[in-house]
Amino acid sequence: MELSPTMQFFLVVGGAGPSTAAFALTYREAGIAGMRKLCRRGLLVRFGFREWLLILLLPQVVTIAAAAMFAPYPIGEPPSELLAHPWRIGVYLILFVAGAALEEFGWRGYAQPGWAARLGDLRASIVVGVAWALWHLPLFFIPGLGHAQLSFPAYLTLTVAAAIVIGDLLRRTGGSVAAAVGFHAAMNMSLTVFPPAGNDKSDQRMLWCVAALYVVAAGAVVVRSRLRPAGSLGVT
Repeated sequence: MELSPTMQFFLVVGGAGPSTAAFALTYREAGIAGMRKLCRRGLLVRFGFREWLLILLLPQVVTIAAAAMFAPYPIGEPPSELLAHPWRIGVYLILFVAGAALEEFGWRGYAQPGWAARLGDLRASIVVGVAWALWHLPLFFIPGLGHAQLSFPAYLTLTVAAAIVIGDLLRRTGGSVAAAVGFHAAMNMSLTVFPPAGNDKSDQRMLWCVAALYVVAAGAVVVRSRLRPAGSLGVT
């Protein structure tokens, strides 16, 4: 089902909601200087090789592993149009980076540091992850969108677990919104190249497997890094 231009317009406007709110609230609280500071975090890309590996590889490894076990499409056929037409991947990547930026200044740029100051990094990541998932809930009721084929409980589990990973990534990169944008875009790209649900909505095994693997990754993050107490994001 093809979406109407009006629906596409509202999807773009809705997608920009978190970052629009973040810049508006930042301006109210800290003026132009605060907005410049938030923008600089979106350009903070000078961090370690390990962080870049995490951003670029973890979403791909998780999704490919889940697809290898529970792919909801026939073996031997391209799982998506992107693999059937590889030249489109570059275009989609640009769109995914732009789409992630429209959200991440809100989720990880504004909300995460504020909640971390009150609750600590781990609980802040969970709160932001739940908000992140609920923000997308209306998409599950729009025919023609990929979200409409997914189980929301599995999506919620996946999103909260991924938020814990991104929260730790944010801490390790000094509050880099660019790192969060990169991870978010890589997640979206991997799940578009290897869709976790086929035409049969009843087969959610791959999506649950993706969610479970992100839970494992989130557990490893918590055990390894022992997330710091409140206010430890290193945002300056």
